Amino acid sequence: SGGVGHALAALPDEIKDYGIEKVVVQRALSAIPVSEVARRLCQAFTLERLQRGDFLSAAKVLRLLAQATSPKAMYECFDFAGSLAQRLADLVKARRLAPTSVLWTYAVDNLLVKAVDSHMQVHEEVLRLLLAAAPQLLPDELGMYLKMTLDNSRKSRKRSGKKRDALPDPLADFPMSLMGELSDIGSDGWPGILALKSRSSDAVKSMYMQFKVGRVDDHAVQ
Repeated sequence: SGGVGHALAALPDEIKDYGIEKVVVQRALSAIPVSEVARRLCQAFTLERLQRGDFLSAAKVLRLLAQATSPKAMYECFDFAGSLAQRLADLVKARRLAPTSVLWTYAVDNLLVKAVDSHMQVHEEVLRLLLAAAPQLLPDELGMYLKMTLDNSRKSRKRSGKKRDALPDPLADFPMSLMGELSDIGSDGWPGILALKSRSSDAVKSMYMQFKVGRVDDHAVQ
């Protein structure tokens, strides 16, 4: 299995160290919590290594980020988290990454499921990653991941709901007749105004609905 929720301390020492000198690890662990530049460098390096197929180096740096990134700093890395989830989803679809890997554990269990509260787009991309990996996960494992994303995103979903309720519908007064008969926007065709509104206001909930019935409680994402 993918080891849902495994703590870093639960991994064997030889996996945690990866042959990196301890003094280098300690210097990195000291710099990452206090330096945004250090975090950005690690994030850029991780994405570059994944792009080149160097999964071992990516896992090394992800381990450092997972261990040293504070909850507050997690909010600033929403762009990295979204890109990381997209990159991993591509690897899963290409059968180059499995939920049993250490790379998955560091990236998903220790970073991405915690970053879903940083931005709604990150939440959506993490769900896309889980959807891609679903055939390789046991039902209980997938259910646990979905529960974790729901629990960890509670604040952002509440903020989004309040913001949506406070603002008027930006499309309510738009004259759809402007489109005339030259476009199917506003009809049941693609993209359709309902699809556009769903995408802008409730994309995360629609992602949960793509999982099979019984994998996630519909009422939990209200």
